[in-house]
Amino acid sequence: DISGLTGTSTSPRIVGIDGDGTGKWMFGQAGRIYYSTDDGASWAVSTPFSGDSGDNVVDEITGIKYTNSSWVISYEQSSGSNTFIRSCAASDITDWSNGVDTGAPTMGTGDHKRTTIASYSGRICVAPNKALDPNNSSNAIIARADVSGKTISNVTAITLSIGNTTDNVRDLATDGITWMITTLNGDVWESTDNAASWSKTLDNMGATNDTNGVSGDDPMTVTPNVYGPL
Repeated sequence: DISGLTGTSTSPRIVGIDGDGTGKWMFGQAGRIYYSTDDGASWAVSTPFSGDSGDNVVDEITGIKYTNSSWVISYEQSSGSNTFIRSCAASDITDWSNGVDTGAPTMGTGDHKRTTIASYSGRICVAPNKALDPNNSSNAIIARADVSGKTISNVTAITLSIGNTTDNVRDLATDGITWMITTLNGDVWESTDNAASWSKTLDNMGATNDTNGVSGDDPMTVTPNVYGPL
């Protein structure tokens, strides 16, 4: 129960949570960070981004990940159409990097507004849920980057030629060897070179028509058979 914590509300929703494997957990809501050091038994709230302005404003945190002794958040700004990321060293969760534009679009509005972040040894891949290339709806755009403390490097946007809007990205995960994306229309994309390049390995799993008029099953998540954090 987090109802007693400052700033909690039902809008925006909490859409991501992650842990470091030693009892520390973090989630975000709006521009607030909630942090636990006792496996979620108690939580403290902070607003480390409240003094930011311009391109650094954190309007809504949409995803979170722990990797390489670092915390990473994805977020949207009150203005602008792309997903941004920031990071901090696990040793100081009050000192975050400036915002970095991933080049991947935001999902926009609606109940599915979230970003999945997969990671392995500091390499992250960022996939905004259902977001499409604003210039070509036959493409989805994800991004990859390397994170070490407050340092974010090698940020690269990646275009997936999904074919149509119903093949948009739903979830992303990795076991450290294979990186896998599932889409709304039942496609699977995989990478075996640390999220550098991707290929479609499964097309339209399942039935050819469902009650929503979408061809194929609608996978919501994908997860590897390994323990995190990676």
